[in-house]
Amino acid sequence: MKFLRNISIALVLTLTLAGAALAQTAKTYAVLPFKVNGPEKFLYLGPAVQSMLTSRLTMPGKFEPLPKEAAVSLGSTPPTTGTQGQSMLARVNGQYLFWGAVNILGDHVTLELQRMDAKGQAKTATKDMSMEGLVPGLDALAKEQLAELFGAPNQPTPSSEQRAAAPSNPAFLAAEGANANDPIAAVNPQFRYEGGADTPGQWRTQNLKFPSRGMVVSDANGDRRQEVFILGQHALHAYTLKDGRLNPLDSIDFTQKYELLFIGAVDADGNGIQDIVVGAFRDGQPYSMIFTFVGNKLEKILDGARVFLSVVAMPPTYAPTLIGQKQGSTELFNSKSIYEYHLNGKNLVEGKRIALPEFANVYNFAYLPDQTGYKVVLIDEDNHIQIYNQALDLQTSTEDTYNSSAVDLDVTTALPGMAGGGSDFTKQSYYLPMPMKITAFSAKGKYELLVNKDISVAAQIFGRFRTFTQGELHALFWDGVGMNLAWKTRRIKGTVVAFQVADPNNDGKQDLCVLVNTYPGTIGLEFRKTVLIGYELNTDAIQK
Repeated sequence: MKFLRNISIALVLTLTLAGAALAQTAKTYAVLPFKVNGPEKFLYLGPAVQSMLTSRLTMPGKFEPLPKEAAVSLGSTPPTTGTQGQSMLARVNGQYLFWGAVNILGDHVTLELQRMDAKGQAKTATKDMSMEGLVPGLDALAKEQLAELFGAPNQPTPSSEQRAAAPSNPAFLAAEGANANDPIAAVNPQFRYEGGADTPGQWRTQNLKFPSRGMVVSDANGDRRQEVFILGQHALHAYTLKDGRLNPLDSIDFTQKYELLFIGAVDADGNGIQDIVVGAFRDGQPYSMIFTFVGNKLEKILDGARVFLSVVAMPPTYAPTLIGQKQGSTELFNSKSIYEYHLNGKNLVEGKRIALPEFANVYNFAYLPDQTGYKVVLIDEDNHIQIYNQALDLQTSTEDTYNSSAVDLDVTTALPGMAGGGSDFTKQSYYLPMPMKITAFSAKGKYELLVNKDISVAAQIFGRFRTFTQGELHALFWDGVGMNLAWKTRRIKGTVVAFQVADPNNDGKQDLCVLVNTYPGTIGLEFRKTVLIGYELNTDAIQK
């Protein structure tokens, strides 16, 4: 009798645990390409909105997109009846299907979103906004959908006069000001802030036995897990981050004829998977390459493009976009020939021209969204940040310098539009700045520019000295007059070479990832190594 009772109890416990595990199984969904009703130049918004909505609906372990192959098998035509929708979802074992339209009339946009569940029940939601407000509007629409499905509370929208606090992490320092709701750059410059190895909210990997010059964190194989790609002086490395260690997946070595300049990630061929872009210089000409990462192997799909290739977040969606620039006939960069590009098979196809200030190049500018549209942010030859409005009128320039790097190109003539004077013609190198990043740690519509502040006494004395002993990541915001400090990291020992907000350890949380070359001293520069440092973020304050 006791034996039977024990069996009964064990059976009940088993069923209970099985039911709990079943309840915790993530629901799945798919987003079909959106239809665009408007001018032909906005057709790219169809797949762009599809991709952005897919990422914004994701709740790891709770609401996840279907595998890429299953989503692609659904095609691009939405169901017209509930029965048809049921059949489509049953075929891929999914629970929800999303599709819709982007209606554009002048500067006005209406987003129409359709949702259907596995029972064939459908619901429609719409949202009106300006073209510049498309991304925030899409964010709000995704949050509303999650709130309806899972009861997630809608976060109150801060007023336009408020700024949220910086990420709650002791490795960050918030700027202080008279108005607690609008912190400004009032941190005492006499203070020295440094963080130790045991700083809470911070992690770091093992040392890699080579110095690096660039990094990108991206899901490049379509498995919904991010990999880490690091650009060395003469090599491209692919890693996966697990338990605080960078585990090698693949690498490609280049001869010393290659001067590696840039690394970025973008869907260059429109297949929904990120490709790895490497900008290089060889034989006195640009020599750009694009790689896929199928099966965790780097495969070159574009080799030796005679344009400088880069990746920038382009308005109005601020999705990563492949851009390129031709070499000038008498100057290093031709500022009048910056275009959007895409891959058609293995052919690089030129798109629309991008209007930028005279001395812009594909490596020194970014777009900073604001409530009136955007600012064009540019780093000049001396690493000062210049801010332009949409009419390309210069509004301000910083006194401090940012994003300096040791990546240089030999030049034989003056760079057009750079500081005047005969000294321009004696400069032998142009140092490419590190890419700037746009973050949204603050209130709605308050985007920030993430840059690195170089710290080195020797660099202040010797203009060509680029091996900085320390650095700080600064988040700057436009206050209507100039760029001000919102928050910064504690001092980082070593030379910062790249940074990005990403999820390299795939735990569902965003981290501020900083790639650093160690600094063994001026005598032992050949012993520099690479380490990846991560700062945990308060993701509730981040607007994705």
